Amino acid sequence: MKRYKTSLEQTREFIECKYSAPDIEIQKPDYEFISEYAFWLKTARKCNHNTAVRAKNGSKKIPLKTSRSKRRK
Repeated sequence: MKRYKTSLEQTREFIECKYSAPDIEIQKPDYEFISEYAFWLKTARKCNHNTAVRAKNGSKKIPLKTSRSKRRK
């Protein structure tokens, strides 16, 4: 659960930085989004390659989980 929360926080921070919006709707992240996210992790967050890959893989699961949790509210 800790990795999920960390990935979610980092993804939100990336979206805020990239799109200047607190949230955007993503049903399934495309290659461009994931590549830009990995690049952002390596540059802005100064993550090494392995950390960026793990976070990138975790971010593929976030949109579906966040959209489901919003429906429950």
